[in-house]
Amino acid sequence: MKGRILWIEGERANSPSFLPALQNRPYDLFIVPSGAVALSRLPEIDPDVVVINVPSLRSNGKRICQSIREASNSLSIVVILPPEKVEIEVRGPEDVLPDSAALGTTGVSSYPKTTGQDSMLMVGNSHAVLLDSNTSPRNQKHSPKAPEYEQANVVLTLPFTFRKLINRIVPLLPGNGEHMLHVGPVRLDLERKRVRCLGREARLTPRLANLLQVLMTHPGEVMQREELFKQVWETKYTGDTRTLDVHISWLRHAIEEDARHPQLLMTVRGVGYRLDI
Repeated sequence: MKGRILWIEGERANSPSFLPALQNRPYDLFIVPSGAVALSRLPEIDPDVVVINVPSLRSNGKRICQSIREASNSLSIVVILPPEKVEIEVRGPEDVLPDSAALGTTGVSSYPKTTGQDSMLMVGNSHAVLLDSNTSPRNQKHSPKAPEYEQANVVLTLPFTFRKLINRIVPLLPGNGEHMLHVGPVRLDLERKRVRCLGREARLTPRLANLLQVLMTHPGEVMQREELFKQVWETKYTGDTRTLDVHISWLRHAIEEDARHPQLLMTVRGVGYRLDI
């Protein structure tokens, strides 16, 4: 699956455009003329990166950046500014979480619980902890300058080359398309063990990624508990499959808006589970 880029570019005269060169790249590129259109199409497009070309707009892009961040804490944002602004760079997705914070592992409770908008979801062996956008390492800024764009992952100041733009965007995109699964709203990066669904992003353990992969390759089908257990745990023993129930619970915390009232990963009583997408 290709990386998906939502590009906001107006029609303001004398503003440079990187679109002709970008359209020749192997990405799914969606071009919209304003922030309002971008916000209305976010659920439909579900981009990996949003690029705001400020010089082409009739605004400074500040409210657009804020609104997109409010709509999704896990979405990467790149802002292109005219020369008088200062460049800031923020760590990309590879620096979001330490390995110990993967879904289905222990040791995540050291992160503080928060009450505001949440970004990356992490689940331990018995409970979930959500990182707030203000405390997540991903959102720690490397510079206090230009605070009006602090919601962006990368801020680039003109002039710069197309190569520099690509070098900033590529780390924010998912892995190679050969390692991606996209079914309905669920997007699974098998290489990086990350899942994105309904505007949320989570890191999975290898076992959880394998379990989700099996379910995604049989969308809408009822998967028997014993068969799921055999495939994911690579064993013929199915005498006790309670660990499967635990992993299903962790998976629901990763992909559902409300894990207690799942709408995607459904239980078929007495049989198994079904991914309704």
